[in-house]
Amino acid sequence: MTLIDLDGRSYSYDAATFSYWDQPLDAVDVLSGNRAEGGLVFKIDSDSAPAQIVYDVGGLFGGKIIIDLRRAPDQTQ
Repeated sequence: MTLIDLDGRSYSYDAATFSYWDQPLDAVDVLSGNRAEGGLVFKIDSDSAPAQIVYDVGGLFGGKIIIDLRRAPDQTQ
């Protein structure tokens, strides 16, 4: 997981993830139709704001999942 800020800078999740959250998002395989829950901590520059979360799926058929934080999620689902 990587966070991209409004200025295009990228940040990895911080080690504080594991002490801050009761349920940190840990490495897990999520099979089709299932889901995973947990929290992550990103420490970013105070003069910016989050813009995207990027998850690199990797593997043979990998790709990237990009979550745009600049717009509200689709509430119709």
